[in-house]
Amino acid sequence: MPKFDFNSGVLDWSPEASPELVSAYARRLTGRRKRLGFSQRDLARLMGVSVNTIQSYEAGSLPRGEHFLNLARVLQCSLDWLVGLGGEGLSWPVMAEEDDSRPAHSPTAGPAWDAPRSWVFPPFLERENEDDASLSPRNWTPISFERKWLTDLVAELSQARLVRVKGPAMRPTFNDGDLLLVDTGQRQVYQGQTYAIRLADSLQVNRVEIRPGGIYRIISDNRDIVPPYEVEAGQVEVLGQVVWCGRLTN
Repeated sequence: MPKFDFNSGVLDWSPEASPELVSAYARRLTGRRKRLGFSQRDLARLMGVSVNTIQSYEAGSLPRGEHFLNLARVLQCSLDWLVGLGGEGLSWPVMAEEDDSRPAHSPTAGPAWDAPRSWVFPPFLERENEDDASLSPRNWTPISFERKWLTDLVAELSQARLVRVKGPAMRPTFNDGDLLLVDTGQRQVYQGQTYAIRLADSLQVNRVEIRPGGIYRIISDNRDIVPPYEVEAGQVEVLGQVVWCGRLTN
């Protein structure tokens, strides 16, 4: 069994450590990252290291000193659990004790190691489906939401996803660059409500109505740019209902 010196932050990983143990550590690290919805690039940015460094960690290399502590903080798990010594490995979404020092009902963005365990990081729908080269790196920065606040909006925290608005089609309701929270557990269409949909391999946000015969009517609020149009049910996939919008101010 490996021995960890918490004073120096160095793990004696080798003389007694078996290949199976190293493999288990790598699987836990990779699985934990994916449960939090982080890409390797996201995790590297949060830790202040290169993507190659994250890849080496997931191949079985151990961080040293402060990097090891930061890794556990970002992944919101104990060091013991991560290296197979026992301890606590929390499943996403993180369900922990409330932090009354934080303002209630206020989503926030910030480094993961500054966030208490009552805060969660919904993945981006774009990131899960495909890498969209038109999106800037800012759009992939993990954003944390207070668990208590988020549970008022979605039935299951694990089904919360984020989407960035692109273009003027939904003005004035949503502007280009707005951040939307989507409940992917709510895919039943309520006439005229707003949904994230996939249409012809494109991820977009529109109001949706179902017409007689199962025809879907796709509606943009800015009808001068995109008039309403209709598609057959097999041509559109409803990914979830939009439940919140956030907007940057100048």
